Amino acid sequence: PSWTDATAAAAMTHEYQEIDVYNNSWGPGGFLYGDDPLFLAALQDGVTNGRGGLGNVYAFAAGNGRQIDNDVNHNARANSRYTIAVAAIDHDGHYSYYSTPGASLLVSGYSNSVYSGITTTDRTGEDGYNVTGTGDGDPLADIDYTSTFGGTSSAAPLVSGVIALMLEANPGLTYRDVQHILVETAEMNDPADADWVYNAAGYQVNHNYGFGAIDAAAAVGAAINWQPVAEEKSLASGLIDVAATIPDDDTTGISSSVTLGDGVKQIEWVEVTFDAEHDYPADLEVVLIGPDGTESVLANATDYFYMFNPAGYDQWTFTSARHWGSSAEGEWTLQVKDLISPDAGTWNSWELTVYGQDVYAAPPELVAIIPNQGGVLTDGDIFDVAPRQLTFRFTDGQIIDQSSLGGIEIIRSGSDGTFGDGNEQVVQYGWIGIGEHPNEVIVRFAETLPDDVYQITIRGSGPV
Repeated sequence: PSWTDATAAAAMTHEYQEIDVYNNSWGPGGFLYGDDPLFLAALQDGVTNGRGGLGNVYAFAAGNGRQIDNDVNHNARANSRYTIAVAAIDHDGHYSYYSTPGASLLVSGYSNSVYSGITTTDRTGEDGYNVTGTGDGDPLADIDYTSTFGGTSSAAPLVSGVIALMLEANPGLTYRDVQHILVETAEMNDPADADWVYNAAGYQVNHNYGFGAIDAAAAVGAAINWQPVAEEKSLASGLIDVAATIPDDDTTGISSSVTLGDGVKQIEWVEVTFDAEHDYPADLEVVLIGPDGTESVLANATDYFYMFNPAGYDQWTFTSARHWGSSAEGEWTLQVKDLISPDAGTWNSWELTVYGQDVYAAPPELVAIIPNQGGVLTDGDIFDVAPRQLTFRFTDGQIIDQSSLGGIEIIRSGSDGTFGDGNEQVVQYGWIGIGEHPNEVIVRFAETLPDDVYQITIRGSGPV
């Protein structure tokens, strides 16, 4: 049968009470592809009603268009908040030369690159990649197997396989639980890549890799005792009229800002619906800046796509996962620049919608207290020499905000060894600040500490 939007949509809900994970190793047919309402409605149906209401899990190949400046956000199927967009990395953890980047990437899966491919089963006989057995460049003699599988089409099913193992370990996971676990357990790869940033919630994220390389053991381990995430909430700006000319061939561009209130304390996904008239929409760079300064490059300017879509961005929805875990409250800014001449355009309007949980994340867990003399402190330790400095180390991945340091308080008993009798004294700091790592706080005392019993309290967590 011919491939139509209707058949693609039907495939996304085929046997969706029996099928848990849908892998999608197929890509866009051009610039601004896939915003078919039938298909997008099928995805929503799957995550809402599939698997008995827990939601089907959809993994999508990010695409193989890096060399022609493609972006995951130009594929409305892969950039949906209902899907998991997967980048490709090689055996060294570097992005494969073809792997399409984007703000909507969630994780990366291993695949081929310039050299070695993925060894796997093939379609039997002459219907697969390996047709002749060593005669077509595949070193495997058995044509039911291949060692040349690659592309993001190979990375996505690897992630789908890990998700299947997660659901085997815990069949009660929702599709959002799966996304959370992948974010929490992804491993930072290629640390030398300059695009890595910490967002306000302490997650490291990258336009090339999402939250990093998938870690199968960690993901399955986390799935076993995973506590379900809270109900999804959303917060929308409403339509923001801009009606402004976008200066042509201009690096300054124009911007529009909106302030969101409280309502989503832990972001999962951010959507920007963007409307602009331009004969060559690929001239435009579109960047969203969150309240904490985290940037999401929603579109890079490129001259590769002139022929594909001269109609402009007609209510196109961009998606970003880069603000995951942060609060939605504060000022959001959308910047638009036309970086390629000639031809100017008009920015008509935009709308911001944030999805996530309206509950606070658990406070950072204190995992170690390290004095400037001696080893790591544990409860009840006695020191012969009073430390002049303590380092508080919190959970890896946390970024401690300078403004929250007042929540760390050290109290001594007042020489009687008991607390709660009114004799306690607050220890005065000479200096307190962020340490060498963003999850560490250093406290220097204003004076030598006397012999006593000390209690450390972190507001929001209690005594530790």
